[in-house]
Amino acid sequence: MVRLKTLLNLLAYGVSLLGFLPLAAHLDAPALVAFPLALVVGAVWDRREEFPLKPGFATLFTVAAFVFYAAQVSRDHLIEPAVNLLVLLLAVRLLSAKGGREYPQIFTLSLFALAASSLLSLGIAYLFYLAPMIVGITAGLVLLSFYKVDPEAVLERRELRRLSGVFFALPATSLLLMLAFFFILPRTQQPLWNFLQPTAAASGLSDRVIPGSLAGALEERRPAFRVQSPPLPPQELYWRGVVLNHLDDRAWERRTPPRERTRVEGGEEVRQTFFPEPGPSQYLPLLDLPLELTGVRHQRDGDLVFSGRPRERRLSYEGVSLFGGRLVAEDGVDREFYLQLPQQISPRVEAAISRIVSAAAGDRETIAALEDFFIERRLTYSLDAGLHAEDPVDHFLFESRRGYCEHFATSFVLMLRRAGIPARLVGGYYGGHYNAMGGYYLVNESHAHLWVEALVDGREWVRLDPTTLSHNAAQAFGGSGLNWRRGLLDAVDHFWNRIVITYDLQQQIELFRKAGERAAPERWSAPSLPSAAALAGVALIVALPFMLRGAGNLRGREQRLLRRYLNLVRRRHKLAEIPPSMGLQELAEQVDDPACRRFAAIFGGAIYHDRPLSEEEFRECREVMKRVGRRGKDEG
Repeated sequence: MVRLKTLLNLLAYGVSLLGFLPLAAHLDAPALVAFPLALVVGAVWDRREEFPLKPGFATLFTVAAFVFYAAQVSRDHLIEPAVNLLVLLLAVRLLSAKGGREYPQIFTLSLFALAASSLLSLGIAYLFYLAPMIVGITAGLVLLSFYKVDPEAVLERRELRRLSGVFFALPATSLLLMLAFFFILPRTQQPLWNFLQPTAAASGLSDRVIPGSLAGALEERRPAFRVQSPPLPPQELYWRGVVLNHLDDRAWERRTPPRERTRVEGGEEVRQTFFPEPGPSQYLPLLDLPLELTGVRHQRDGDLVFSGRPRERRLSYEGVSLFGGRLVAEDGVDREFYLQLPQQISPRVEAAISRIVSAAAGDRETIAALEDFFIERRLTYSLDAGLHAEDPVDHFLFESRRGYCEHFATSFVLMLRRAGIPARLVGGYYGGHYNAMGGYYLVNESHAHLWVEALVDGREWVRLDPTTLSHNAAQAFGGSGLNWRRGLLDAVDHFWNRIVITYDLQQQIELFRKAGERAAPERWSAPSLPSAAALAGVALIVALPFMLRGAGNLRGREQRLLRRYLNLVRRRHKLAEIPPSMGLQELAEQVDDPACRRFAAIFGGAIYHDRPLSEEEFRECREVMKRVGRRGKDEG
């Protein structure tokens, strides 16, 4: 046997822990220390049936905590004070006396704490906190109904096992309904609580680059975006983001490009779905060379840069690209704009360019000669180059000979311009890990990259990647892929973000449109996971009333049989009424009828053992009812 209060205490501590854990990484020191301490001290004192925090002190502490964190609230600092206050209130409840009013308060505060954690981070781990919390709160509320009747009640194991079915059946039904309603109920185009979301970390894409500024991003393993895509040739995995076209002192930056008309020729078309991580960058990466983008509002410039609003939330968009294509300038370009140079170029760089230009007959020969020069320099790709010289190009090419993509690309584009070839820098990402389990590429911030585009013969922008000219290029661009464990975890995280986080009104409309198309037999195909979940939810909602009515019929059959039996006994034995409190066995003894005794034995043997009548028992009860009162009628 188990005391009811002991079970309620265990559920209260368990549910409160589920509310605290997802917030732990975001709490200040007072709340982070107070809750575990309250959990341990409260559990120990509950066993003694004593409470360390008296009502007066609990109220005083609550008011002080509220005033302290209310003073910290501002438009940009709203969530953190609220979650710290919630956790401290939970700690106060755990240290105080617990009764019929306090348990619901603990459950409510825990649920609010878990809900608040979704404003800080809404990964798939949230689901693993939510499901047991719903079960725990349901069990607590069921037990609380018994506790209010008898606070000292105890439960036997058999009774506890019987109640456990309710504990799990109700949450399971509610979670299924939540899943169905998630896909069916109308969605807002923008999240209602988006203004509460914390600012995301910065992206590797920037409209200003100084040699050395990408070093931190190149060492980060944080995801930049994922791309639902078929496998592509590794050498074509250039993800175009921003074009840097102007040199200001030592920094390359983006300025409004002159109006130019370009078109992409040749290549193979590929359609992809992008899922970028939230961040302040306005640039929308696409596979080089991009043709179009749909799904979000954006601006397209003539140099194939797509930009929109900073990504304050998770979103997705569709991209169409021609990999392996050619970028053609239809009406030429503003050569002066793309030949702009710094005020001074070192004598050694000038001498190298003069030798290259004098030996070359045209743009392509000049580029080939410049590539040979880079190879001859035996340049090394390294993230710890640490170049902060007055002239980074001269220092990189003739002194350290060590650097990463910024040093290779900025040096190469400057020498191209000095040789009279219009050129610009392209910032984006190169490479990515293909996850075969999910059918997508994972591109991290460490894949941030810078390469060069040169206008050859005044007509075609050609992609050049000077970093590949380093003597250790194979090592620099090799990298390790995803092992099966990392691939599985990332696939789960990706599908959670895809199906839950980025599911908006547009995707909902598309989901129902596709469901309608697949309803036609000639166009039927296996549904996607969101479609299957939505269809299953619709089927559940439609079938639920019938399921419940079917379950009710099982109980209703016994009720109708009992009602007919009692009416029959009252008529046959000429009783004025049968009191509702009178049991079947008591009734049989009063009327002294063997048939009534038999009915009471069969019916009571099933119903009083919490099971329905079997078909055989049901038929026997009906046969017995035919004999009720027959002896009295024969004697009369």
